[in-house]
Amino acid sequence: MLRNLTIQESQEFLDSKPDWIALTTIGQEGYTDTVPLGYLRLGEDIVTGVRGSTRKLKNIQDNLNVSLLLKNGKSR
Repeated sequence: MLRNLTIQESQEFLDSKPDWIALTTIGQEGYTDTVPLGYLRLGEDIVTGVRGSTRKLKNIQDNLNVSLLLKNGKSR
């Protein structure tokens, strides 16, 4: 049964797996672009590092609709 995590549970989950998160953006042609990014949590923020001239940053500047996916490794 699905349920929402509490803020504390979410933070504990993020801290237990500082590894990769999938970022999906929408390009100017309307297609999605998904890339893996390393991440860590600082307070309530999720922080990633990217170079300033990447497509993902251009996509975000053009369209703020993004998706982040972090999988727990379980199939169910």
